[in-house]
Amino acid sequence: MIRSMADLLSEFLDIELPKLDSHSVTHGPTIGDMYEGLSEEILARGLPRHLQLRVVTGFATDGTNRSGQIDRMLVRGDGEPIPYTGAFVWHVRDIIAVVEVKKTLKGAELAESIALLATVKSLELNNVRQQAERWPDLKIDASPALRSFAQVTGRLAPDRAELHKLELHDQQVYHTLLLEQFSVLRIAYGFHGYATEAGLRSGFIKLLRKTKGSRGFGPSGLPQLIVSGDFALVKANGNPYSAPMVDGHWPFFFSASASPLLLLLEMIWTRLDHLFGLGNPWGNDLELEAAHPLLLGRGTNEGWNVEVVEASTAQLASAPSHTPWEPAFLTDTEFVIFAELCEGRRVSLSDGELIEFLAKRGLTPAQL
Repeated sequence: MIRSMADLLSEFLDIELPKLDSHSVTHGPTIGDMYEGLSEEILARGLPRHLQLRVVTGFATDGTNRSGQIDRMLVRGDGEPIPYTGAFVWHVRDIIAVVEVKKTLKGAELAESIALLATVKSLELNNVRQQAERWPDLKIDASPALRSFAQVTGRLAPDRAELHKLELHDQQVYHTLLLEQFSVLRIAYGFHGYATEAGLRSGFIKLLRKTKGSRGFGPSGLPQLIVSGDFALVKANGNPYSAPMVDGHWPFFFSASASPLLLLLEMIWTRLDHLFGLGNPWGNDLELEAAHPLLLGRGTNEGWNVEVVEASTAQLASAPSHTPWEPAFLTDTEFVIFAELCEGRRVSLSDGELIEFLAKRGLTPAQL
């Protein structure tokens, strides 16, 4: 269903975008209004009608502080209308997504968009602290974040009381994924931009190196989605995209050449599913959006150590935008373990018989 909706919205965009591009208006703010209006129309058409969500423009607030003006916000509940304008002030707790819209997203516009979206993140963290102080015993459903942690690390997350026993890096991955589960989706969307996927990666890397040491470029601070024309940068936070560790480093940011509208809908509908329980709007999704790793993160005492993954223009140009889904294939040893589980038996990695069984096959419980 989501893929079909993305195809329909892409056809709509193919018709409407040339009209804006060829329009004779030269007034900068009016040009901005046109592209923001188009983004609002696309967002509205891609939402489940029964949820009664709204797409508005205005400012995010934590009750005390405000963000800069956000081009479009996907919201629920009620906001405060700003008199004699069409804009609102909306509390960050009721904002599902914020979208900074550009006709062309490159260079300086990319830097400005990331900086503006980071102000929403700051408000969000303030709100989290306020809630923690007001309701210290508040219980939350963290199951999506726990599932993401298992996908990234290959291990189940321990109980909260045991978190301190994890390695520092794993603790930081855990806390980042937990924040990401409840975070406002921060999206920078440029209808035009870099001509190639390699160009987008290069432009972003230049910005990253220029702002080296600045806050906002780690796994938590970066926008979840950056679209520049036909290409995108995407955060692998498990909502919905995820990537396993590579030599102890987390590939938390990747580039993609799949339809940006499909990536946008995947993110928004995943969040709506967490909030409202949409069932299975994905249907039989037998294709996976291909991910090309861009940033690797490793948690340290000083914060996140981020490394860039280089990829040539030729490599990216020849890579497919999608890969076919296939099931996981089990070894004979793994099959034995799964058979035990399917029979309802408990399998403990500390069990002596299991350890002996694995040792005969040259495996340790950790490798299993």
